[in-house]
Amino acid sequence: MTYKQVEIELKKVFDKATAEGKTEITLVSKDFFDQMEVKPEYRDCIPMCCKVMKDNFRAETDEVLYHTKSWQSHTLKIKYKLPR
Repeated sequence: MTYKQVEIELKKVFDKATAEGKTEITLVSKDFFDQMEVKPEYRDCIPMCCKVMKDNFRAETDEVLYHTKSWQSHTLKIKYKLPR
């Protein structure tokens, strides 16, 4: 799975939440992985999921609720403002 494919999956999550009328969404990297339609091996994808989540973080509107030193844990948690 490529970075771009994971980014498309994140956009789907954002689009679905926006369509449901939500103004924000809180994602934990493991939960994001679980929502993905196409899944590679878990251990291979979590670091990429975390990178995509971090790269889509906007300091002016979003909030990091939890991260580890590496930013590559299944517990990374970010609150994103919607719509994107």
